[in-house]
Order: sequence, then structure tokens, then C-alpha cells
Amino acid sequence: MEILHSGNMSDRTKKNIDAKTERQARELMLRMARIIESIIIPGKHPLPDLAVTPREINVMLLLGDKGETTMTELAAAIDAPLSTVTRIADKLERKGLILRSRSDRDRRIVVVAASEKGQMLHNSMREHQLAVSHKMLEPLGSDEREVFLGLMAKMANGLGEVNR
Repeated sequence: MEILHSGNMSDRTKKNIDAKTERQARELMLRMARIIESIIIPGKHPLPDLAVTPREINVMLLLGDKGETTMTELAAAIDAPLSTVTRIADKLERKGLILRSRSDRDRRIVVVAASEKGQMLHNSMREHQLAVSHKMLEPLGSDEREVFLGLMAKMANGLGEVNR
């Protein structure tokens, strides 16, 4: 069995990848890229004149789902340094998508939340994601959907190992 080595992988991971697994991983990568492209399409939202990057979309989805949060919590949620999140928040604030304020309890803490415009964008993106999800599940039977969702959960749980 031929073992393939991909860049940026730990030695432990490299040892466990054979040619078939490598082919399957590449196929999964391409299919996932297509799915992601169909879910997050810049410009395909209720504010098409507003340019929003994928990272900004991620922040808007988090803020819309979670509501008001601190910048530190937001940085942890997107696994980015506070300085990066601050730059993203600056851009989103200029676009009118978020509101930033100081905490009433501790003035050193910066709190962010989606503005009304930001919440509208969030809701539209979530509706689009749900429509894409329905379309993806449509060709599957009920039992196939359950198996698919179980496999997706198993795959998502495995991603935690990649980030360690």
C-alpha cells in the first residue's frame, strides 16, 4: 500500500494516508468547496451593493446567532487574534452591519452586536443556507438523509483532531 505525504500535515497523520484515502480526501475537498461556494456567495444577499468578505460573513453569522458578545469572545469563536477581529469589526461598523459599545460593567470591555441592517443580512444568509441544505437533501430518501447526517456529524467531530 503506497503512503502519500501531503504538505502541512503532522507525521502521525501522514503515516495513516494511503492512495485511496488521498483520492477520497481530494474528492471530498472539491465537493466541499462547491458546497461552500453555493452557501456563501458574496453579493448574493439582500444588500447586493455591499461587498462582504467570507470572514465578515462568518462574523455576521456568529453575531446574528449569538447576539451581543464581547470582542474577546468573538476572537475565540473565529479562532483569530483580537487585532484581526478588531480590523474586521472596524470594516463591519463602517458598513453599518454592527454596533460597538463599551460594557456597562467594565468600560475596558468592548461589546459588539449586529445592527438592524446586519441582522437583516444574517437572516437572509441563514435562509439561503437552509434552502441550499434542503436542495442537498432532496435527492436522498429519509433513511439516506439520516445516514448522511450521522456521517457529517462524525466528520465534523473528527475536525477537532485537525486543529490540535
